[in-house]
Amino acid sequence: MMRKTTSSQKMFLLNKVSYFIAFFPFFPGRGYSSDAVVAIKFFRKNTFDFIFKTDFPLFFPGTMFFERHGDLFSTESPSICQCVSVDCKLGKGIAKELKEKYPELKQLKPFQGRVGSVLVCKAQKVIFNLCTKQRYWQKPTISSLHATLVALEKIAREMNIFDVAAPAIGTGLDRLDYGDVRRAIKSVFDHSPVNITIYLL
Repeated sequence: MMRKTTSSQKMFLLNKVSYFIAFFPFFPGRGYSSDAVVAIKFFRKNTFDFIFKTDFPLFFPGTMFFERHGDLFSTESPSICQCVSVDCKLGKGIAKELKEKYPELKQLKPFQGRVGSVLVCKAQKVIFNLCTKQRYWQKPTISSLHATLVALEKIAREMNIFDVAAPAIGTGLDRLDYGDVRRAIKSVFDHSPVNITIYLL
């Protein structure tokens, strides 16, 4: 049984429509035998069901990176990502707020990851924890942030999560320049089926 398109993929609907129109510009009519018409209709019907009724978002060139002014905690996205240190202190800033809202984050074990890895915590939402530095008092680099974004994009796809919400990662207590962060995000997600929305204050 095919599944209906999930709410997290509504933004892909227009892309899917465009794909369907571009890929199937013809309609059966004169010039086709009766058997060909039946085959074309069958093929089109099943392809339509695949495009519109499955949870698989078709690859479509273009940016999957968005920015929005608003409250991260009001997001309807099924997942949130944040930057953390490998020691998993989560004692300040957005990390502390997320830990208070999602107590499951307290189960993260110190040093189970490494810089460049992503720790996954399943709570009411899936929380992707981007390990951008070793210790909480240290500062990450754009290189370490980029490595975690690459890992995030891969893990999200493998988990069939195509919508990720995030604060302006790396720019608060970590002091990275948002222009550099923005370019890093776009370089990873520009042609990815995974959508990432940055919530700006």
